[in-house]
Amino acid sequence: MCVLKPGKCLILAVCRNPLSMACSLPSKPTGTAPYYGVSDKRMKFYCININRYFRYLMVFSFALITSVSYAGSPSLPDPLKAGWKGKQVCERLHEDAKKRILRCTFPPGTGHERHYHVAHFGYAISGGRVQMTNESGIKTLDLTTGSSYTSAGTLWHEVENTGDTTIIYLIVEDKISQHKTSPDD
Repeated sequence: MCVLKPGKCLILAVCRNPLSMACSLPSKPTGTAPYYGVSDKRMKFYCININRYFRYLMVFSFALITSVSYAGSPSLPDPLKAGWKGKQVCERLHEDAKKRILRCTFPPGTGHERHYHVAHFGYAISGGRVQMTNESGIKTLDLTTGSSYTSAGTLWHEVENTGDTTIIYLIVEDKISQHKTSPDD
């Protein structure tokens, strides 16, 4: 039910689906005055506009939630703050206004708790086998020493070294793109 407020009067119209623009006006007895001085045509216009704004609000809310999550979830730590069973696994090697460089070390049986990433470049100083869990599911990856990749960012993932070698990874984060994806910009 839509609550319409032309001027100072409240008018109720039945909306079949708030996400669509289809509304039906409540029936009124024959020979009665228009709805509080508002014509049927005008009332339908109010209902359609309210539905349109409701749709825009829903799309805007989804976009805002997605951008905040993508720029960094406030409930998840970044890779530097995320650890494994209370122990730090990454250390900051360098940080300036444009980039942050981390070195993460994962002995066998060690992992990286659930965390997010901004745009970054990764390089395996020492490879090995990891089990990675993210929104797509669980997969096992063999990281080759010297392999690299780039990422526009990761909503969340967690990894565990399931091999028998120590994995050392270098992460170079792009702080400029991090600011561009911020919802405040």
